[in-house]
Amino acid sequence: MDIAVGDTTRDAVGVATTAPRAATTTELRVEDLLDGAFDDLWSVVVINDDVTTFATVITALVEIFHHTPAAAEALAWTVHHQGRAEVAVGDEAFARDGVAALHARRIQATAEPLTR
Repeated sequence: MDIAVGDTTRDAVGVATTAPRAATTTELRVEDLLDGAFDDLWSVVVINDDVTTFATVITALVEIFHHTPAAAEALAWTVHHQGRAEVAVGDEAFARDGVAALHARRIQATAEPLTR
């Protein structure tokens, strides 16, 4: 037996469920919010090499992109094991500036349009 109160229904053991409602014209749908949300975003990707030290990469990620030391270390390990890692996301100017800052420290990196 179900007991209905407003949009909420409680079944015989008291578990509450909410009936689905159709979106009204004043409600935003997640799909609408995300449509095109990634169109202008770019990734900063660090590429592995045999020269750059972990310390150099970690320090750069902390200082340039404000990662925590732990997050920067995890990203450095990803670069080491997978050959590359996405270390930051932003608009094109942000990504290109980030790549330039990494290149200034002799870290291989590239800017790529974000595809999700």
